[in-house]
Amino acid sequence: MKKNRSNNSKFKLLIALIITISSNVNAYIDPATGSMIFQALIASFMAFLFILKTYWGKIKNYFGEIRSKDKDNNNDY
Repeated sequence: MKKNRSNNSKFKLLIALIITISSNVNAYIDPATGSMIFQALIASFMAFLFILKTYWGKIKNYFGEIRSKDKDNNNDY
């Protein structure tokens, strides 16, 4: 078990050294990747709107019940 821990710590040290010592990398996002990210963001937003539309009645009823309970409790005084 102790041998496994020393191997694990050596591996972490190696990864840390690789990350800190590496030279500059000239990376870019090509247009296809950028448009895929943009498409995923739009699809996520549209899915959120669809879910909101689907459950809008339940959400409205839930908050309506809370509001009616609050009004009933305030009328008791």
